Amino acid sequence: MRHALLPTVLLLAVGCGSTAGKTAPGLQAATDPLHDVKAVSRGQISAVVRNKANQAALKSCYERALKMDNHLTRSRVDVTVSVGTSGAVQRVVTKAPSSFISVESCIQRAVKHWVFPRGAEEYAVNFPLIMQGGM
Repeated sequence: MRHALLPTVLLLAVGCGSTAGKTAPGLQAATDPLHDVKAVSRGQISAVVRNKANQAALKSCYERALKMDNHLTRSRVDVTVSVGTSGAVQRVVTKAPSSFISVESCIQRAVKHWVFPRGAEEYAVNFPLIMQGGM
């Protein structure tokens, strides 16, 4: 009897964070490093990352990749998102094993459509995705 792999995307809530006030490529450092952190809380960021529609888009990326290569059983993908003052995603950078390159590009496209909370300054958000196929 053959079992189908059911893809899951797990987010580590502890890994959700804001790098507001820290210098990142293409971003200016905030004059008050704590200003944006107060304006945009980890809870607000986590709500965007855990949004059902956003999760469904990530799961879809993984499902498509699994159909092409069923050996993609487990991986961690680190995601860094640059967010503009309007909350629009400016840039998405992912870091994953080379075997997950097809998943990476799909994740980047999906996250590019997310909308984060507005901030007084541009800010960056980072979080890990744990992708795994299960029984």
